[in-house]
Amino acid sequence: MRTLVFVLLACFAFSVSAEELNYNVVNINASAKTELANDLMEVTLSSYHQEEKAERASSQVNRDMAWAMDLLKKAKNIKYQTRGYNTHPNYNRSNRITSWTSSQRVVIESDDFDAVGDLLLKLQERLKIESMRFTTKDETRDAVQDELTTSALSAFKKKALLVQKAMEAKDYRVVNISVNQQGHHNPPVMYARAEKSMMMSDAAPSVAMEAGESTLSTQVHGSIQLVY
Repeated sequence: MRTLVFVLLACFAFSVSAEELNYNVVNINASAKTELANDLMEVTLSSYHQEEKAERASSQVNRDMAWAMDLLKKAKNIKYQTRGYNTHPNYNRSNRITSWTSSQRVVIESDDFDAVGDLLLKLQERLKIESMRFTTKDETRDAVQDELTTSALSAFKKKALLVQKAMEAKDYRVVNISVNQQGHHNPPVMYARAEKSMMMSDAAPSVAMEAGESTLSTQVHGSIQLVY
């Protein structure tokens, strides 16, 4: 019997508490945003060869990548890794193998844009630039996001105080609150792509690039209950 009474009292208390939260509740949104200069560059290059024999196609790719690795090992302030080695057959309409294609990619990353530009001039002799993107380093982005979170929470508090005074309440209490961080990269000026034959004697053209900016933002969503 005591257990039943306790359960009934608990349910009643919960009902009263839930009912109280339905009164004088105001939803508030606040945000903070900034533009951050991109300080990290990532470039993907590839070697691609198609030959009648699989061994010849793969050996040419291997030579290209070995040559590129020698250049990358000597470079300073450059991180790199190879990806996606692949060899596959090509078929004709009779479903017979006519040739083989081999390819492999290497991704380089650095915050030294000048060093990357100089390196790309050399790598373009044998490799093709597939993509280039600019972003922000994790430590840079995290520091700025912390500042944005503080600003967004301050804006939330300011709005809560404004609502409290406008509604002539004695005080307010936070019912719930959530903090969401977002970021996206604004399209930078990428590069003027110019593929050149390995047999051409003139040097590869310079790579035109501009890092651009990333937009970082923090949104705060929450509810307050006015106290009268």
